[in-house]
Amino acid sequence: MHTNQLHLHDGHRAATTLFTLRYEAIKAMAAKRMPPVRPQLSGSVGVKNTKHLAVLSESGINYDRPMSPVQVATLRAERIAREKKNATAAGTTNVC
Repeated sequence: MHTNQLHLHDGHRAATTLFTLRYEAIKAMAAKRMPPVRPQLSGSVGVKNTKHLAVLSESGINYDRPMSPVQVATLRAERIAREKKNATAAGTTNVC
């Protein structure tokens, strides 16, 4: 008999059974697998990263009182203008 005739004869039950057993085996292995260990945040909720605080304080940002978007945009514009001024000043000294 040809493969096609075998499949038609059993109504594709062999393939269905094969994939069902395969799915059940994968599901059983996934159930046995240990879940990933996640760090507990309950004790460290109030603790802030000091490195981040140092970087924020260098920029004049207070972590406990965040700035409004308008203040952030103003500080950014001032910083960009200051950097452009420094870049042009450095560019003129290199030309001489």
